[in-house]
Amino acid sequence: MDWLPQYPRKESPNCYRAGSTNCKPIELLVLHYTAGYTGQSSISWLTNPAAKASAHFVVDRDGKVAQLVSLADRSWHAGGATSRWRGQSPNPISWGIEITNLGPLKAQQGYLVDAYGKIFGGPVHYDETGRPWEAYPEAQVAAVVKLVAELVAIEPRLLLHDGPGLPRICGHQDVDPSRKLDPGPAFPWNRIER
Repeated sequence: MDWLPQYPRKESPNCYRAGSTNCKPIELLVLHYTAGYTGQSSISWLTNPAAKASAHFVVDRDGKVAQLVSLADRSWHAGGATSRWRGQSPNPISWGIEITNLGPLKAQQGYLVDAYGKIFGGPVHYDETGRPWEAYPEAQVAAVVKLVAELVAIEPRLLLHDGPGLPRICGHQDVDPSRKLDPGPAFPWNRIER
């Protein structure tokens, strides 16, 4: 199956095409946050050739899911020289899900602000150190849980625990801990079977 028919699609050119040497069998599913304000702005960026980045799916705060890259192809979502899973670059062997979320917030002059300096007034999750993060809304979490289950049904290997290190369903922070924080401590991993 190339595309999931239940989700609208807007195709991104930023991927390795099926049949290329950089398009290998799926071994991994990586979850991210977009660090952006809207799902639509993330979709616009991830379908722009100048971005040189993409994902298979974007899940917006209201739970709407969009497909950007065919499941037969490999999106450019977890690249970089420091990204590794069991010694391999993640992109050729993985599917990627981007979740609309700003990520970490910071206190500034009595307000919480995002990475762009804009005052944040939405729901907040505080991690164990007291650091604030944008919380993930229930509709969005439910959509991610459903999407992950649909992908596992297509590729049951994602639930295998057959080697050392990270599980096959993980965060960008897990495959590139020196640079990435997503999806962050606000994401409820306990809701995902892995």
